[in-house]
Amino acid sequence: MNQTPNDSPAAPPEKLPLLPRKKKFLVPIVLLLSVVLFGLGIGLVYAFVSVKQTEPFQLTMQTLQDRPEVRQHVGLPCEAKFIVLGKVDEGDGVANLLFRVEGPVGEAAVRSRLERVEGAWVIQHLDLGVGRGDDGEVITMIGDPDELPQ
Repeated sequence: MNQTPNDSPAAPPEKLPLLPRKKKFLVPIVLLLSVVLFGLGIGLVYAFVSVKQTEPFQLTMQTLQDRPEVRQHVGLPCEAKFIVLGKVDEGDGVANLLFRVEGPVGEAAVRSRLERVEGAWVIQHLDLGVGRGDDGEVITMIGDPDELPQ
């Protein structure tokens, strides 16, 4: 078959590059992403540190220092690790905290629930999780675990 110039096979479509040749647009995007990630990091650090400044957290740590279970499994002095998860709701008078403590003997997980009763924070439930995996054990120091709200 004779092909005329008008009958030439179609040229393959030109592939678009992943990034355009002019990369000037990347500078503001990289700067924006950097600022957002930095702000997110600062916000998370503030959230973890601000919970440690609350009265419920301080009361929980003070109570842990006085408990024989903590002396046995963690040792004294025990300190909370950096990350403290939870919520302290001053308006409703409820605080739920979850964090890890470490001491000279070992480390453990702590779960506490506090409520404001007549203006003062009271620990309603306090657990200490020791060990890992199948060897782990939860020691309830205050309250009944079956009465925890879901």
